[in-house]
Amino acid sequence: MESHRELLRQFVSACKKNPGILHDPQFSFYKEWLESLGAKIPPSPPKADESESKSAPASEPEPVPEPESESEEQVESDVELDMSGVIEGDKDEPLPMGDEVQWVSEEDEEKAIEFKNAALSYFSDGDMEKAIENFTKAIELNPYSAILHAKRASALLKVNKPNAAIRDCDKAIGLNADCAAAYKFRGRAHRYVV
Repeated sequence: MESHRELLRQFVSACKKNPGILHDPQFSFYKEWLESLGAKIPPSPPKADESESKSAPASEPEPVPEPESESEEQVESDVELDMSGVIEGDKDEPLPMGDEVQWVSEEDEEKAIEFKNAALSYFSDGDMEKAIENFTKAIELNPYSAILHAKRASALLKVNKPNAAIRDCDKAIGLNADCAAAYKFRGRAHRYVV
């Protein structure tokens, strides 16, 4: 009995792989029995003669219509970009970046810190022009401080001067590639530039 079950299991597996077996006249009794139980039998596969005649017309390539170049151009021009928040880039003269060959004394460094603190105070009060002015004085005294350039870039963004901010951020990154604030403000500046 076990061998009969195994044969039946193999037959069912073969039917799952190729349901066309059920249309073979040898298995018509089995097909009739399945239909009497309400089973849906898939339609019989096309015979070799039918498949050749059906595939012959399909083998002829159909002409592919060429797309109209004018309509593509029209589609491109119809696309509107969301320009909200984008500003015209500033065309001001570059701000002083300090003398790169200058040696920074302790006295210059202390004065730079004083200007930086004053700039941060103006920045928190919302007076960006004075903040930029004090950051510039601090940068002239200590041109090697990447954070001073990044902070001035932040103030420049507040007064809609993204190109100047990008220059400051590039300088800060050149001085210290690990200055995260410079990357942050440069990314914001690029977002605003047309």
